[in-house]
Amino acid sequence: MHRRPQHRRGQAPRAARDRAAVRARPVSRPSGRPVVADYANADPSALWQSAGATAAFVAAAGAYGYATRRDLSSWGRTLFWALLGLIAFGIVAIFVSIPNENVIYAVAGLVIFGAFTIFDFNRLRRSTPDAAVPIAAGIFLDVFNIFLLALSLFGGRRE
Repeated sequence: MHRRPQHRRGQAPRAARDRAAVRARPVSRPSGRPVVADYANADPSALWQSAGATAAFVAAAGAYGYATRRDLSSWGRTLFWALLGLIAFGIVAIFVSIPNENVIYAVAGLVIFGAFTIFDFNRLRRSTPDAAVPIAAGIFLDVFNIFLLALSLFGGRRE
């Protein structure tokens, strides 16, 4: 007869707790340390510069996307394919030595996510209140990616 594993009352089995802990970890390097902590220790000014540049970039792109009267929903497919192209470039750059690939990747990513920010703020203006949560999640991801790309540009001197 198969017996179920014993665990304390009110606690999930160990495997479930371990899976939840893996999902809760921040963006980190293979060493387990968060990327932002590495930058904070090595070059704190890169964090401030990236945060300021992200705020200004998102404010400008978001203001344009919200203020424009054009319907930008046709941008969605193009932006999706541009993002897939950026991912493909990143994978190729792992295996092939491309001069200044980190700068090319960061600038292309900023252009793509800047366009995504314009697109998402335009969607926010044209949407109903029911669609606000997925659009807000998209804007959060835009801001997060813009910050990481700006951090790779401003903190590029760091090893």
